Amino acid sequence: MDKHIFGVKAIALAVAAAFLPGQGALAADQSEDKHLGEMVVKSDKSALPANVPASTESVTAKQIAESVNSVSSSGALMYLPSVHVRERFIGDVNGGLAMRMYGVNSSAQTIVYADGLLLSNFLTNSCCPGPRWGLVSQHSIDRVDVIYGPFSALYPGNSVGGVVLMSTHMPSKFEAHAQLDVFTQNFKLYGTDDNFNGQHAAATLGNKIGDWSFWLSVDRLDNRSHPTDFSSATAKSGGPAVAGQYTVVNGAVFDRDIANNQRVITAATSIDHTVKDDATIKVAYDFTPSVRATYTFNIWQNTSDKTVDSYLRDAAGNTIYGTKSGVNPYRYVRINGQDYTVTAPSASYTESEYLMHGLSLKSDSGGTWAWELVASYFNQNKDVVRASSGNYGTTPSSAATAGSITFGDGTGWHNVDLRGIWRPDGGISSEHQVSFGFHSDTYTTKSDKYDLAAGSWQSSAPATLNANSRGETSTNALYIQDAWQFSPKWKLVMGGRQEYWEASKGSNYANGTNVTYQDKRVSAFSPKASLSYQASDDWMLRGSYGRGVRFPTVGELFKNVGIKTVGGATPTPAEIAAFPAPYNVALTNNPNLKPETADSS
Repeated sequence: MDKHIFGVKAIALAVAAAFLPGQGALAADQSEDKHLGEMVVKSDKSALPANVPASTESVTAKQIAESVNSVSSSGALMYLPSVHVRERFIGDVNGGLAMRMYGVNSSAQTIVYADGLLLSNFLTNSCCPGPRWGLVSQHSIDRVDVIYGPFSALYPGNSVGGVVLMSTHMPSKFEAHAQLDVFTQNFKLYGTDDNFNGQHAAATLGNKIGDWSFWLSVDRLDNRSHPTDFSSATAKSGGPAVAGQYTVVNGAVFDRDIANNQRVITAATSIDHTVKDDATIKVAYDFTPSVRATYTFNIWQNTSDKTVDSYLRDAAGNTIYGTKSGVNPYRYVRINGQDYTVTAPSASYTESEYLMHGLSLKSDSGGTWAWELVASYFNQNKDVVRASSGNYGTTPSSAATAGSITFGDGTGWHNVDLRGIWRPDGGISSEHQVSFGFHSDTYTTKSDKYDLAAGSWQSSAPATLNANSRGETSTNALYIQDAWQFSPKWKLVMGGRQEYWEASKGSNYANGTNVTYQDKRVSAFSPKASLSYQASDDWMLRGSYGRGVRFPTVGELFKNVGIKTVGGATPTPAEIAAFPAPYNVALTNNPNLKPETADSS
């Protein structure tokens, strides 16, 4: 943001002449000096680093205001090419980002920053959860820049899909914004035909007083989503069930899956009532016109109450939720003369409180040197998930007496970036612009799953430990990149990134067995190169090459929800440690994963 105060007569007269045609001579004849008030000019400054060796796209705050109807900052990406945010409903915490050839289930292959602070959640590599979009309020976005591919040495191998750079502003004077949204939708699919409603309110307040400036944003969302999943029945093998061990039902819906196999849809699940409270405060201090320190704090609280809707009805019109083994009338359900088993869908309730701190110190006068220090800390201060075991017959899942509770408290990350630019010729028009830096991060997973004591899944205390996960990954990296403008039309950008990665403290507990894993260390070098020719003002020809090395996340390595077996055999500790062999041991994690390398051009 550039600020210019125009008080001299010549400029005042020029402005008057420009906006009042035909009045310039009259103004010039006046003997009194006319002083304009303070004029604030917002520069449309890009967050892109100098000389990006890749394709880019951008969208400004003005364009967002004119074209995007959204209640979250992720909506700013809505119309950027080759970019998609998986927001299945308003308030979806699993708003993963898809870019280039990577889909929403590959969240660790894209990066999102806001003013240099990392928003991407690299604790896992899946759809869930998405980047910390709540750290950025809609009204604070100045612009969004996107870099496609791993062609810049400034970013880690997670950039193989692309990099999103959000730029926010700090106010130069008092400003306030308020927003109120109400929304409704009718959702009709399979046996669901219902209206789902919600409301959203947000407010922001900012000011600049001397060298200090601040920005405060608060946000509350209360929304009930449509179903995001559906459950299906499994056909009984062999002959039909005997009398007294099945119940005739109707209401199931027949369709075909993606392999064109027939399936029987029996219930809608994950109907999410989410209530989210989000608050962010940013405080900045200008040491000099070119040196600024900024502190950011964000607190995100969320409750998620996921319910189910079974489509099955018996002859009397009672809702049937599931089947149960043994001799009982609900061992099977009979649909159109065929017997099936139905796993009762589980209801769940989640309470979360996440905290994020960010600190940046940046200096750039446009001269020989520019530098920046950015540090952030993210902690899942509270993360509790209660899930029912489901039920059978006419008893709903919400009335289940058994279930589980999972604690993810203490999971999080911290990272530090030191970034610098050297311009040997003393300015932004320097023939060489050398970017260099150091990066360090640590990611920690901590998860404990307990069976609940007898009573109610919604209130019973934890009982027996069912499974847990522990682990840590850390990365240290050095990079350098030189952009050489060796002729007016030709530019060569070359660089490299050296990374040192370590996985440690990994362990899993399941089925009464605790397994610890050996520490792992890997180093990798990622070369980058780009040559461009500016044929005209409108045309550029550029060829780029970049290697991206994406290290396994701590969740991929160590986080599991239990150990499954084939044939009922309980694996030994040696078998678990030797995963994936033997074949009858199936884990949701793999402690032996290797880095993923992508050579892109």
